[in-house]
Amino acid sequence: MTKIRNLGRMARLAPPKEKGSETCMISGCKEDAVRSISADKLKKALSGVSLKEDSRRVHICKTHYRQFRKKTKGERELERLGW
Repeated sequence: MTKIRNLGRMARLAPPKEKGSETCMISGCKEDAVRSISADKLKKALSGVSLKEDSRRVHICKTHYRQFRKKTKGERELERLGW
């Protein structure tokens, strides 16, 4: 445990994440992952991509995340207007 100055109490800190510990799970891509999203949402938005392994969450790089955001822009706007 590490003492944090301004809090005046002991706080548990998460162990530092290794830089580059996760890579993009889309086959053919070797970039570092920056986001983790639902595999179902990714498959629905980017139907032409294949994944390296099956899992519930998929780690993707910045390039593929931007593609995902562009494809789901209309859907996300409708979700925001719904409430």
